[in-house]
Amino acid sequence: MHLDVSQYIRGCVLCNTSKPSNRKLGLYLPLPVPSRPWDSISMDFLGGLPNTKSRNDYLFVVVDRFNKMVILIPCKKTVTGEGAAKLFFQHRQSILRPFLEVIMGNDGTGLKRSTAFHPQTNGQTKVVNRTMVHLLGGYNSKHPKTWDESLPYLQFAFHRAIHGSTLISPFEVYLGYLPQSLFDLAFTISDQPLSGKEEEHIRAQKFLEQV
Repeated sequence: MHLDVSQYIRGCVLCNTSKPSNRKLGLYLPLPVPSRPWDSISMDFLGGLPNTKSRNDYLFVVVDRFNKMVILIPCKKTVTGEGAAKLFFQHRQSILRPFLEVIMGNDGTGLKRSTAFHPQTNGQTKVVNRTMVHLLGGYNSKHPKTWDESLPYLQFAFHRAIHGSTLISPFEVYLGYLPQSLFDLAFTISDQPLSGKEEEHIRAQKFLEQV
């Protein structure tokens, strides 16, 4: 299965055009590693996106530096600091509950500003921005003005992917397990057990045709 997927991706025109190879231009200076989730986060705005039905043209990106979880919030270019704060608290209150307790309790919470082209302070969020540009370009290539509607799916896929620094997915760091995807459900729900590789291949083909 792994070999089949690898060959398919290498031959996919969309994957080759929307996901260019990454080149390391130099050595990075790592930041201190946080001791717990949501103890240290980074934020950034990704602009230049097409206007959607909700008139969103910017993406507010929040990254937890401990478990690499991301929060993708569609917004407008004219959003103010107060508006960004409201979006931040409205979108993932359950995920950010420990962080909210720190803020509400005023437990030594501080703000560190970053400068442009300075990866030592906000490079991790810039990497997420670049990844999201590639994902949005591939997922919404036919309907670019619906990119804000696909954010939950991209966020779920990002959290299931193995991260290069932790060598496991953000879901596994934060939840302790990897939630099932649609492919997992399609390959496990069956009236009869799999009888061989050929049957598994047929079921995979049928599922991809339905998608």
